[in-house]
Amino acid sequence: MSVDRSACATAQESFDRFKANGYNTVAVYGLTVGEFRAENIECEHDPKTENPAHTLADYSTLGTKAIVKAARRLRDLAVNRGQLHPLIDE
Repeated sequence: MSVDRSACATAQESFDRFKANGYNTVAVYGLTVGEFRAENIECEHDPKTENPAHTLADYSTLGTKAIVKAARRLRDLAVNRGQLHPLIDE
């Protein structure tokens, strides 16, 4: 899974860069490296020319069912935290 590291880009910068690179998105949600690690998913900073904040979340150590379960738990954490950009009241 490709993600952006918040130490390298704000949620708005990630949103704007993603759209500028030709992708469609409506919102940015966030997770911490610790939340990924709790699911046995390591994150590695992997900067790209078009995205210096690019980071890989490596699910390769998990089986198919474990990936689905971890992804659901991470999704729920992010959704419960709330949308980071654009903010709901914007």
